[in-house]
Amino acid sequence: MGTPSLGADALIDQAESFKTFLGLSQPDPGDKFFLVMGLTGAGKSTFVSNCTGHAVTIGHGLYLLH
Repeated sequence: MGTPSLGADALIDQAESFKTFLGLSQPDPGDKFFLVMGLTGAGKSTFVSNCTGHAVTIGHGLYLLH
């Protein structure tokens, strides 16, 4: 199979971060969480991308988590 692509690595990192956000795993002592709210098209994803230096997946709807 070879080395995983950067996309796969980023997906794994996001999944681990999301598990921490949901309380399924403990955050690292240096982890920080920020709530970003705003209207559709206000630039939330652009803001987060600019602050973190990472590409952000833009959602186009609401999702229910079980």
